[in-house]
Amino acid sequence: MPPSVLLYTIDLREDVMENNVVEIVSFKLNPAANKNDFLETNVAVEEFIKTLPGILYRSLCCHEETAVWSDIVYWQTMADAKHAQQAFMQSECCGKLMQLIDAESVSMQHTEVLAALECYAETEGA
Repeated sequence: MPPSVLLYTIDLREDVMENNVVEIVSFKLNPAANKNDFLETNVAVEEFIKTLPGILYRSLCCHEETAVWSDIVYWQTMADAKHAQQAFMQSECCGKLMQLIDAESVSMQHTEVLAALECYAETEGA
């Protein structure tokens, strides 16, 4: 039996996602923190974020040369994004993640999505 194949279909949305919001947080880790500890702590944060209303998509990446991380989250509405921000600050697992981040390096912005490509993942085979 062939291995599973993940197919991606990308559609250009003509009807721009009204009121969807992208949250972009950039930061560096504390000098004492390391990438593996951060990613390990992030597992619990991902489980927490999945429970929040309005979550559409999240990605976490790190620029290897600058060591600047980007946490990119798509929310259904600005109200969802703001609610998540408050819930994040009160969450124990998110507090542990924040201890690994250099607070002086944090930059956060919320912006309305004006145009988007949708990506659908389908698994074929088993």
